[in-house]
Amino acid sequence: YNCEQKLKGSDKDLKLALKILPTKFQDIAVAALFVTSSTTRGTKTTTTMDAIFNGLGAALGFAALHAANDYIFKPQDLGCLCPPLGAVAVLLFSMPMAPASQPKAVIGGHLIAGAVSCAVVMMELPQYGEMAAVALTITLMSMLEMTHPPAGAYAFLYVNKGMKPIGMLAPGLAGACVLICTQQVFLRIKAAVLPKLKKH
Repeated sequence: YNCEQKLKGSDKDLKLALKILPTKFQDIAVAALFVTSSTTRGTKTTTTMDAIFNGLGAALGFAALHAANDYIFKPQDLGCLCPPLGAVAVLLFSMPMAPASQPKAVIGGHLIAGAVSCAVVMMELPQYGEMAAVALTITLMSMLEMTHPPAGAYAFLYVNKGMKPIGMLAPGLAGACVLICTQQVFLRIKAAVLPKLKKH
């Protein structure tokens, strides 16, 4: 779909990013700007510097996703890019301490979504596949205390696209793991650099 139409009426920064950046890097800019703006608006205790770092983290996360996709997954006829990962990035980089942002929830949620959705696709439910996949994913995540909202979106995507069994691992779980690794490295860098910047 047309990204500019989707963002019609939203932040000017997002529209500008779509115009000046090559298509390949538009999602990086959108994710970074969204994380930055949502953090600034939603939390009064978050400083501007924190918000900027959150956006930078998301940008690095998507840069890592593109690199992994192009050099690791594509040669294997796989991928690690899908829309729900935008929401994963928001959680990991702007709300790293939230229960839904913990590796257990991120990985567990995607494993549950993948397994449930694969079963639903194999059952060939004609009209209610997405509903069944999302509902069962939410139920199991809640029971196992692994609630991760983007996993629900991945369950919908999986069934809607009729993915093959490999969809249990890629692109959702694989992409989430790349983002987690990037987040863990970035948080250590942020913890070392941010206090020094705030002193100046």
